[in-house]
Amino acid sequence: MQPCLRKAGQQLQLDILPSLPHENLHILIPFPPKPPLALKMKNGTSYSSYAFFYLYLILFLFATGLTGSESHPVPAEWSGDHNLLWMQTLPGTGSADPIVRGDRIYLVGYRGYGEELVRDMNQSFEDGRPRNHREVDVDAGDMEELEYWVQVRSVRTGELIWELAIPASNERHPFRVFLPWHGYASADPAVDEHGVIAFFGPEGLFAFDHEGRQQWRASVGEGVHRWGTGSSPVIVDDVVVVNAYPESGALYGLDRHTGERLWKTPDIALSWATPVVMEGPGGKEIIISMKNRIVSYSVADGSELWSGKGIPDYIAPTPVVDGDIVYAI
Repeated sequence: MQPCLRKAGQQLQLDILPSLPHENLHILIPFPPKPPLALKMKNGTSYSSYAFFYLYLILFLFATGLTGSESHPVPAEWSGDHNLLWMQTLPGTGSADPIVRGDRIYLVGYRGYGEELVRDMNQSFEDGRPRNHREVDVDAGDMEELEYWVQVRSVRTGELIWELAIPASNERHPFRVFLPWHGYASADPAVDEHGVIAFFGPEGLFAFDHEGRQQWRASVGEGVHRWGTGSSPVIVDDVVVVNAYPESGALYGLDRHTGERLWKTPDIALSWATPVVMEGPGGKEIIISMKNRIVSYSVADGSELWSGKGIPDYIAPTPVVDGDIVYAI
């Protein structure tokens, strides 16, 4: 049996899943129960955002070979006493996925500001009467109380191994417009044998070793966007790659061990997508999807290697790589 992590509001649940044939599949995050968003095209055709999500999911499953399991089927039900190993309450909120490495779970989040508003909005979904931030009459609180947190927990028990609090120092976008949907901690942490890297948008990147000691901190810009930050950092050998469109409109390559900037590539347009790695003829490449373009950059120096035509709008989904083929939507 393989454990399956999922976040439910401010709770972290570890569910029992049968063993899956794909060795690198550790986490199952269900699609959030948000109402469909109607998208009307210029020709009058309307689409649901669910259609785009399922198309993206199909592309991912077929590209990675995860379309089925040769063992047991994945359970479709969870409850407080069924297919549940443990449940732990988190110290705040956030929309970043938990990351598993070995016997540890790495999590990031925020607290002190906007939590009550998020809880009120989430409760409206559970009540079957979803409301957006404009319809929720709850004070977001004092921005000076905002702080971020990084946690490491045991996979087996969920017990806390260590936790760090990071007081917010940069002026952030107030809790309005679209920001309440995901908050101030939406980038997944990146974990390798050296430790964990957390990205909090204009607050910067923070690198810690596996014992919680800070190794470095780096800035990739202090710009803010009404949608907030969405892309997660990616570790490629000794380089940390970050799509910092909202913060500075650029793609960064940082030294994994020092946080020193190795290169910066400008002209990233309307992209909240996390970069992906592809093995090219000249070495490893970084693929990023943005408005109007799908572009490959060199991991070594950030130079553009090739590009293709993309859709003329903002991009959030991360491309999927299968051998020498890139799937993007």
